[in-house]
Amino acid sequence: MRCASTTAPGAHWAGSDRPPRCWRPHGSFLDNSALEQLIHVVSFGNGRFASRVRLLGSTATTSTRPGVPARFTAAGVTIWATQLGVVADARYLPREDEHRRFVLLNDARALILGPSINSIPKNEAVNVEDDREDRPFFDARWRRATLLP
Repeated sequence: MRCASTTAPGAHWAGSDRPPRCWRPHGSFLDNSALEQLIHVVSFGNGRFASRVRLLGSTATTSTRPGVPARFTAAGVTIWATQLGVVADARYLPREDEHRRFVLLNDARALILGPSINSIPKNEAVNVEDDREDRPFFDARWRRATLLP
């Protein structure tokens, strides 16, 4: 599973007005197929997507080069959001070195998804923890990200 980050989109497991967000840039690869994987992740238990989702990816999947199309696209996000009946806003940042995958939940917690199959020692595991670090991290990057074309 490549983006069981997102990071996707968010899952709504508790009552709050804050929309969940997904973060998965930096050498990790939020892409259209990862959005489909998030549907499976959210289907565990009694989860559901919030009505509004923010997706944050990186140039690792939005850039094109000869013979290699972008894998995280506005068209893919639109199809995914329509399938779920949600509104999805998607942005991207330049690829960086840090590798983080998480979904911010509506109850001030973060679902940490990993570890990286490519690098097991990375500081990632499947875990639920408070979002004191991840929410400000996401919000700061969201503000400087570019809208997905």
